[in-house]
Amino acid sequence: MKTMGTFRNICVLKFLVVAVLLTACREEETETNTEKSTEAPVSYAYSPLGPIIELQPSVEDSLREWTAFWELQEEMEIFRSKNTGDLSFNVDELIRIEKELLHDSIPEKVKLPAVKSRSLVFRTLAYKLKDQVEHRISAADIDSTRVKMLESYNAFRFHIADALREKVYEDFLNRDTTRPDSIPPVKN
Repeated sequence: MKTMGTFRNICVLKFLVVAVLLTACREEETETNTEKSTEAPVSYAYSPLGPIIELQPSVEDSLREWTAFWELQEEMEIFRSKNTGDLSFNVDELIRIEKELLHDSIPEKVKLPAVKSRSLVFRTLAYKLKDQVEHRISAADIDSTRVKMLESYNAFRFHIADALREKVYEDFLNRDTTRPDSIPPVKN
């Protein structure tokens, strides 16, 4: 009778060992499947972006002291030329530079609502792109946002150039009207 009880205990023990081993192996498979599903895609392929609008040399000279503007331009050139890979670092840099942009040594003529609003649009699109990259949205949606972001950057540059462009009517409006004309009156 003792041998029967020992035999039963051995069978129960073997059953428990087998059950534990099967359960442990099944949990490892679940973990490896989870790891495979969260892996990031190796890279995206993006469509090429259009050019960045050129500024006139006189406008560039007026902007020499605005260091954040030039940093943004360099980063946008990198962003524009990137056709594959992960954009998260580029987008983070663009957001960081844009935050500094309007607080840097900005020229007085550029402190206009039109320029600030274009900067806000650019920032909004940069955050949208960052969200899309982090959530692994399709390459077509990311491309669409990239195009809009470049368009907003070009609009930003256009309004800066427009603010700094020499305007004939400003000279006329700003002239000293208290001074008599240089043409002497005609005597009859």
